[in-house]
Amino acid sequence: MVPFSTKPGETPRKVQIQRKRRLYACQDIHQLVSQQGLNFEQLSRQPPEYWDHIEVFDDTDHESRNPEQWVPRIPGIPKSQGKVAVRCQDGSISWMDALVLDFDSTGNRYLVQLQSGAASRSITPTANTAAYPSSRTAGAAASTPSAPFWIPRVQLCFAAEDPALYAKRFAAACVAVSAADVQLAHELCIDSMPIDDVPQLTTEQVNRVLTFAMNSKKLKDRLMDTSTLINEANLEHARAMNKATLQALAAAAGTGNAAQGESSAAEGYAAAAAGASVVGVQLLPLVLPPAEPVKPVPAKGTVEVPATYDFREQLSEFSFRTLLTKPEVIHALSKIRLESSKVIKMSLFNTFSSKSVRLEEFEQLQTAATDSVANHLRDNWSASTKNIIKSAFKDVGKGWYNLAETSFETYRFSKLRRFLGLVRFSMEDTLRFLAEGSMRKFVTFMQGCCSDVVDVASTSKVTVDSKDLSRKAPLLLTELVVAPEGGGFAYSTPVETIHSKIIAVFDRAISKLQGLNQLEPGIMDQLFWPSALLLNSVHLQEEVTVRARDALSGCLLASLQPLRR
Repeated sequence: MVPFSTKPGETPRKVQIQRKRRLYACQDIHQLVSQQGLNFEQLSRQPPEYWDHIEVFDDTDHESRNPEQWVPRIPGIPKSQGKVAVRCQDGSISWMDALVLDFDSTGNRYLVQLQSGAASRSITPTANTAAYPSSRTAGAAASTPSAPFWIPRVQLCFAAEDPALYAKRFAAACVAVSAADVQLAHELCIDSMPIDDVPQLTTEQVNRVLTFAMNSKKLKDRLMDTSTLINEANLEHARAMNKATLQALAAAAGTGNAAQGESSAAEGYAAAAAGASVVGVQLLPLVLPPAEPVKPVPAKGTVEVPATYDFREQLSEFSFRTLLTKPEVIHALSKIRLESSKVIKMSLFNTFSSKSVRLEEFEQLQTAATDSVANHLRDNWSASTKNIIKSAFKDVGKGWYNLAETSFETYRFSKLRRFLGLVRFSMEDTLRFLAEGSMRKFVTFMQGCCSDVVDVASTSKVTVDSKDLSRKAPLLLTELVVAPEGGGFAYSTPVETIHSKIIAVFDRAISKLQGLNQLEPGIMDQLFWPSALLLNSVHLQEEVTVRARDALSGCLLASLQPLRR
């Protein structure tokens, strides 16, 4: 990255860009990729499916810019240029000049068009570009190479991109595809080996597996069927035995002695790939993955610290910055998080319905649930958190955690202020988790109650398709009454009132989380606080609240639509 403004004496930005442009243009991508160890002769013999898989193993860590930066969609800016990996008529792979017209960020593909010099050659795009879904150039085929076609990012090197980094990216993707192909073939070979004659786990081994798998109080109290678990363990044991057998045969094929196979696994793999015969067993040609390297045993059980690392200074700096130097802090935080976890499990709404109720009763139930949680937050939760902090630091005395501090300047640089800030953030997160969880439960509950599809064909034919079979009764109860004006029939509860009151219940519950006082002024009561400090929480105009309200309003309007007919 080059700064736009350079200091006097430094190389100007335009000069540096021109130098890099010339450096990138004179490098040969084919040669750079060859230096990474790729064999182009084997690469040219790969089937077309190989190029469809290579983009799956593309390492995006090598990406230096976003698609919008590579191909800006701004009128008047020249099209980006680059080199595209294509297959020539003789089967070889080469990189040809092309214009980059557009991009698809979801599929990480780019729309390219070969330039006139490259398009005159007989080439075929390496990837299945013509069949790329959502292609805006339908019909772009290999027979018309001058037509635009889509190509994966890994097969495109931009002119402003470092060819050396691109070569590493392309080579890494090819190596990953080959390694995955070999590993899949090896696993398929193991899965295809018979397991009928493989001995299963002994009773002692089965008991040990069950002991470790069900080592919890809840699982021990339940009478669970463990046959599926035992079958999975036996299957994995059989696969492990077959894998060891395959490795022993491969090692014996290379050395003639299975007992010495561990030291010559590479030769055995090579012999197995050639189709060697071991003890009357003909090994089919198969490329086996390399043996896993044996991790060296460390000479010491500790990590050596370099001589240039000043451990004492770093320890002193860490002790000065961290809050976890006193057991009182750790005990207080653990108790505060326990109280917060209890609050998170609560709900601002009543989402349990066993019978149909009137709208007024439903509103009273939701109001009671909201008020109960709000009173708990204001009276119990805040008071218990405040008592936890005071009881934890009451015997600390003067120093970092002095509860009787009278100087605001000293308090500003104390660890107690940072600790109370941490508690404030924890309480605000608790309120946010409570609000988001309550909104999610309430919207899900209402969507389940409104999931019925009512088809009113006539006054005598009404079809109700219920998607929630677990619900026994409708949520709300209303009656059909004679209109006061005598002009027909009407519902005892107006349809518009149902929607407005449920939305009002939702907004009221979220508003109840506002106005909770912070604990800092109440704990540091020896200091002067000019105004009351409040905890931040989810408000009605926040995006998560608006989305939940819109989802709730949508399902209510859809369910009330048949009542308006």
